[in-house]
Amino acid sequence: MKLNFNERLGIKIRELRERHGDTQERLAAMLSYSMTREKHLTGGAVSKWECGVSEISVTNFREICRRYHADANELLELPRNRGKLTEEERNEMRKLVNQLLELLEK
Repeated sequence: MKLNFNERLGIKIRELRERHGDTQERLAAMLSYSMTREKHLTGGAVSKWECGVSEISVTNFREICRRYHADANELLELPRNRGKLTEEERNEMRKLVNQLLELLEK
């Protein structure tokens, strides 16, 4: 079964978190501490991102990249080459851009 974008991104977030020895609860606490929030994040929220059940906000995604020194382009599966994209790559890029735009509208 092919994983959707949110599931693939969630797996990468989990791998980053585990590589740095953090629990879901610790990551949630770090994100809550680093930003002014009306609502405190929980480990359950992180679990939902990692399972692809809910979408991560752009703000939280950016903070995870910053804290773990991760390449956002790599996590978002953006192509690295600057050459001509194949039709399949262009279609995938359109899907990713549309998903990001939907996230920004929320």
